[in-house]
Amino acid sequence: MKKKNAAEIGCWYQTPEGERFKVVAEDDDSIEIQYANGDVAELDQDSWWEMGLRAISTPDDGAGPFDELSGEDFGDTERPYHPEELNNPVDTIESDNEIDWED
Repeated sequence: MKKKNAAEIGCWYQTPEGERFKVVAEDDDSIEIQYANGDVAELDQDSWWEMGLRAISTPDDGAGPFDELSGEDFGDTERPYHPEELNNPVDTIESDNEIDWED
């Protein structure tokens, strides 16, 4: 059973000072967090328990660092990708030697 307010990837937490962040990665030694403004930080396990955190629900503005993206940031979304439209680079190779395959 997990301890109360144990770091859980994908969950949001708030410090006593009001800073909100999401846990994005965890291993035996450290916890990587991303603040609502997009900044990323790494905490050691001891610091996590000393911070006095409380778990919170996903903020209404949970997009945080992604809220400033525009449609242009995602490339051409109007025209789907069709790999058959690409030229095969092997088709453009010309050989100086002709091979007679019938021998």
